[in-house]
Amino acid sequence: MDRLAALNGTYKQATIEQPRDYAVLLSCGPFRVLEPGQSISFEMAFIAGENADSLIASASSARLAWRGTSVNLQPDEKGDRFDVGATGINGHEICYEPPPGITFHYDPNCPAKFFFSDDYKPPPDPALWLHDTDATYAPGYCVWSDFDCDACTGNGGNETHMHWYVGGVAPPQPTTRSTPGDREVTVEWDNLPELLADASVLPGAPYKFWGYRVYRLDQWTRSSLLPPTTTWQQIASFAVDTTLGARPLSVVRVDSVTYDSIAYERKHYPVGRYRFVDDRVQDGFDYNYVVTAVAQRTITLTGTSRTDLLESPFRGDFTSTVRPRVEAGGGTMRSDGKVWVVPNPFKASAPWEREPVPGDAFTRHVDFFGLPKAQSRIRIYTLAGDLVQTLDHDGTHGDGQAPWNLISRNGQDIESGVYLFTVEWPGGHQVGRFVIIR
Repeated sequence: MDRLAALNGTYKQATIEQPRDYAVLLSCGPFRVLEPGQSISFEMAFIAGENADSLIASASSARLAWRGTSVNLQPDEKGDRFDVGATGINGHEICYEPPPGITFHYDPNCPAKFFFSDDYKPPPDPALWLHDTDATYAPGYCVWSDFDCDACTGNGGNETHMHWYVGGVAPPQPTTRSTPGDREVTVEWDNLPELLADASVLPGAPYKFWGYRVYRLDQWTRSSLLPPTTTWQQIASFAVDTTLGARPLSVVRVDSVTYDSIAYERKHYPVGRYRFVDDRVQDGFDYNYVVTAVAQRTITLTGTSRTDLLESPFRGDFTSTVRPRVEAGGGTMRSDGKVWVVPNPFKASAPWEREPVPGDAFTRHVDFFGLPKAQSRIRIYTLAGDLVQTLDHDGTHGDGQAPWNLISRNGQDIESGVYLFTVEWPGGHQVGRFVIIR
């Protein structure tokens, strides 16, 4: 109700006359269609300033950093006509393919830009563009298009937009993926940073690609709004040059992954090209991972050679928090034939809990371990037989662990007591109990 009141503008506003912690509620939308299972992601910047002028300056800098820069990663197709060009040439910033079931007609070149863009003054001869250039967009192929009507989008063939890079020389972070398992997390990433470094694009000559570093965030008590860099621990490094103690890059390279494109006469491999398994984690705890890229250069000063390392900006993505979990049992339950609750008893808190903060107040949870490798349903009851909560769990992909935030189906905190639970799945049924002490 507090959130709804805040969105309606009726929630009491905080005073800002004194230094203190403040919570800000942000909303986006409404959206015309958002189907079940779909989601929308967006980026936000937290900006602070001593006064109104510095706040405006900081906001302008943040906007500039977010707009970032563009790089040319795909082969260019150039032509004399305005409607010829791919990968950024003539304003074509995207090769768009509609989703299945969607077909439409559209002019991919936006001829009107020649009249309104300052880059075309005076505009070109209308005879060059005043004709039908309608294209058919359909699933199965893409059409290079100028959707923002900006003649300079992708100027020079720079079709790949990279946020948060403003003339910086550091290599970019690779695209990563973290997958939880039983007491392990698999971290995978692509090879874009080494492709750019070795092609002298980012960070540019005389830097060459050195390797990757893997960082992990765990047991963060939320003593600050965001975790400082010192709370992340480097757990591994892999490099071409191992003289500084890094492991060889070849030990995490997966040669079975095939490349998906070629840029600067070099092959780009998608996420999965490199794979590292972190087995120093515990089931039920939250972890975040960051992979950075490192470039190196060797310079000579007064006859002495020195090697400098340049690491990519350190940015954590908290939408990718992973939680290792027990593997689901083979067609039925685990070998002991039981699902169990951890911790049991639950005494006010659990070791894996995070400090509650506005927007994430219900960080506590107990977990059901040992669930079957199947679709299952967990029902939780009081000793009197009242249904407290129902949890649906999909263990078909190997996840044998399901959390419960100790909130009833009516949206209320549960009381201390002994609770019963049942687990039902196509292959069987089980009953158990656990204790909650608030």
